[in-house]
Amino acid sequence: MLPDSPLYREDYQDAHAVSYIKGANKLLDDMDLTCRNKKGLRLMDVGTARAKLAPTELGPTRQVQYQWPKWGQFAETAGQAGTALDLPAARQLLVLLRKWASTPLPKDREKVWHGMLKIHADRTFVIGLINGTLQAVLVSNRLRNVSKDGIYNWEPSGHLGIHQPDTFWFVPDAGSL
Repeated sequence: MLPDSPLYREDYQDAHAVSYIKGANKLLDDMDLTCRNKKGLRLMDVGTARAKLAPTELGPTRQVQYQWPKWGQFAETAGQAGTALDLPAARQLLVLLRKWASTPLPKDREKVWHGMLKIHADRTFVIGLINGTLQAVLVSNRLRNVSKDGIYNWEPSGHLGIHQPDTFWFVPDAGSL
């Protein structure tokens, strides 16, 4: 969850996290990411953009979810394939996901979502090493409504899909008027 999300809480971000600057710097150096400014700070592109997260990503609902493919397959096939949930925390995520889907009020949905995020923070189903990675994209000068900052993200809407490309449009070329 990115800090600019209304669902962000620092305790989710920091759950089971440790700061190991020396080791992190060695890893970055080993990857040849060695450029630094005059103050010695490592130079890297930074920025923020909002990622849209479907609540279905928080529960074992799809077999393409790497942390629980067999449980997701079980959900997708209505029990015809895959493995039934055998972990109480995963079952609770499905209960909460169903509750979220049947809850009409945004404030109540937010409470349910926080319940799901708390389970994730407590159980560490996914280890996120890097988030908010920016993706360079070449865009025509005629294309409009494209976000200046975009996040490289993997989910069903994928890389550019989270930026709603159906809302982009082209302005006519001056030579075609």
